[in-house]
Amino acid sequence: MNKEEILTSIQDEFDYLSDHDKLNVINDYMGKNYYPLFYRNSEEKLTALCEDSLTTYFEQLAHSSHYDKTDEFFTLDGNGWIRSLQDIDAVADEVNLDELAEFVYENFSDYDSVFEETSDAMEESEEEEEEE
Repeated sequence: MNKEEILTSIQDEFDYLSDHDKLNVINDYMGKNYYPLFYRNSEEKLTALCEDSLTTYFEQLAHSSHYDKTDEFFTLDGNGWIRSLQDIDAVADEVNLDELAEFVYENFSDYDSVFEETSDAMEESEEEEEEE
């Protein structure tokens, strides 16, 4: 497989990953690029974010461009205020999938167990090349 085929395979397989794996891969990419991470929207996460301060919590809510406690995830906007996202697909929409695939490609040894189909296809391709 050439690089473009691998990148396409990574993007295709990303759609079928579990929410947990998608979030981990996205957050690895975001952290590596110093972008804000995404968090599961829970009382514990918000309490930790607000350092157990009700004042900070209400300040976050007052300045939030959008926060719905029923949404599944949240992140911090460019000003450090919370913004919720409905589901993992909304989180994935926040990320450039071409850049994400490139990140996974460059660090594939860290993700070969997550992107198993791509890994298997790469191994098969290598074996075929060796036989020729």
